[in-house]
Amino acid sequence: MRLETLIFKFSRLPVSRLPVSRLPSHSLPVSLLPVPNKKMKTRHNFRKLEIYQRSMKLATDVLAMVDEIRPYRLGEQLAGSCISIPSNIAEGADRGTDKEFCRFLQFSSGSAAELETQLTLVKNTGKYTQFPLDYLIQESYEINSMIRSFMKKLYPQQ
Repeated sequence: MRLETLIFKFSRLPVSRLPVSRLPSHSLPVSLLPVPNKKMKTRHNFRKLEIYQRSMKLATDVLAMVDEIRPYRLGEQLAGSCISIPSNIAEGADRGTDKEFCRFLQFSSGSAAELETQLTLVKNTGKYTQFPLDYLIQESYEINSMIRSFMKKLYPQQ
């Protein structure tokens, strides 16, 4: 349906009954344009958070060794869990409330525990002594502890 037809069709409706989502924003009266909500503003700059910075470094270190890990499925699991940690921190920081941010921090914490478990499995095979597995396991544990601590400060009701 052409824009002109839509505008004509809806111009006969009272303003309160206009289906705002079906019209392009440039054709909406100013009074119907979405108003930015102060709660929608990002409260946390995830790039400045130490948990984000350290989890990005951890993800980079793990991704550097993933191609060497056999079976391939384990390497894919390692890649997925290490990528998930900083990704969920970033996504949660962009949410509107601390409660929502906390929910994404829980996902990050779960991914950190998953990564620690997978790295421990790799270490227990004894095949990959060329990688700093002890360091990576310790770092994933520390990042998880930091995430949990940050969650308690961010949203104490939890």
